[in-house]
Amino acid sequence: MAENNCDDENVKVKRIKLSEGDNQNLSINDLPEECLLGIFSRLHFCELLQVEKVCQRWGSLCEQLWKKMTKISSEYGRWTIDHTNWYVTDSDIHVEVIKELLERCGKYITHFNISRISSTDPLNITKNLLTTVPQLCKNLTSMQIFSDDLSNIEMQTVAKNVENLIELEIGWLDEKLELDFCKILENNKKLKKLIINSNEDGEMTSDLTGKFLQYLSPDVEKIYLDQNYNRDSYSFITAFRKFKCLQLFQCDGIFADYAMMQALTRNRSLIKLSLSSAEFESPMRSINTLGNLVNLKKLNLSFVEQLEDDNLIHISNNCKQLKALSIEVCKKITDNGIVSIANLQNLECLSMARLDHVTDDSIGNLPGSLELLWCVECPNIKNDGVIKLIRKSSKLWYINLIGTSATEALNQIVEEVNRTRLSCDQIEILTGKTDYESCESPPGALIYDSDDEDQAFFF
Repeated sequence: MAENNCDDENVKVKRIKLSEGDNQNLSINDLPEECLLGIFSRLHFCELLQVEKVCQRWGSLCEQLWKKMTKISSEYGRWTIDHTNWYVTDSDIHVEVIKELLERCGKYITHFNISRISSTDPLNITKNLLTTVPQLCKNLTSMQIFSDDLSNIEMQTVAKNVENLIELEIGWLDEKLELDFCKILENNKKLKKLIINSNEDGEMTSDLTGKFLQYLSPDVEKIYLDQNYNRDSYSFITAFRKFKCLQLFQCDGIFADYAMMQALTRNRSLIKLSLSSAEFESPMRSINTLGNLVNLKKLNLSFVEQLEDDNLIHISNNCKQLKALSIEVCKKITDNGIVSIANLQNLECLSMARLDHVTDDSIGNLPGSLELLWCVECPNIKNDGVIKLIRKSSKLWYINLIGTSATEALNQIVEEVNRTRLSCDQIEILTGKTDYESCESPPGALIYDSDDEDQAFFF
């Protein structure tokens, strides 16, 4: 059996002075509590279930260990408790053992994660526990469930038993589950963060109404939606109007009309917004509502083919707090729109790609606050504008010019500038002819604040 890791520094070993005659009568029960805890903490939980039955003292010591178990997870049938290497697989354990464990420590478990249900689970152990865990772990604050085969019974069990969730991430929803999902949200008034992902194969449903949004608490702060929704915007509008603390909203590929955008941009608390691949009704008016978000720091409008220079100018003139902007494959954007970005004096990250009408004339006018420029397959960008930007931007450290007309001659300028900088501030520049699909995304260190937990927000 696998052994359990232990924080040895927490175990204080006491020396016992014994006479020669005492050695023969010494038993394990003569060891102090700290020593026994150190021994028990190295046992597998299956062994602990047996140890606690030996006597009242050992049972009390095991209870101390149960209290330290706060996280349980399963990935493809491999169960893990907390940070330990206590794990079992579906092939060598049955569901009753996990239930017996949860009867001991379930009330202390706050985080539950089923990353993937094993396709080789003949007994459906993991799936069966989707109905067991909520009943035995009623103090859950975080749930992550990635399953393409959820049932109404499982959703109803969660709704009935779990009421203290702060974070909920679910990997798949469809219309038949939406009503039960609404009940989960209605019963968890403390929920701050909701994530709905596509399924394991990256496929997204198209029949969700978005009605569940109305059941979220007005105090919800972060919403990630990686699924398609029908074009009835009423549910979105109703929800947006009641949110008071919304800081992050991501719904890529959404269809948004003017009324929906008006309701969304009333949330002046929004600081991160991703509407990649969105389609807008009345695009000029709808997109321009983004100018209302005066506190916005990160904006992703990549693949929004309706985005025009006037929209970008309006955003740049009003969203002065922007630190990161992504406008990849927004093919209507020209130099006129890019020049307006100079108004964003706090901008640190600019991501562009396949902008055929952008030249190095506008690149040279980008703000000196830039730290990262990701500019791929913009064929009319040459050396001059980039050189101007490099010389004026003292914080710039990464430039990707793959697929542009910039040449390796830029390397000499970069070397010259680097000689005046500290080693930690050196500029890295990429040039060449690699295509957009094979080009790596921008490095994440700059895109996010140092204390930002929302990884992969843009890319």
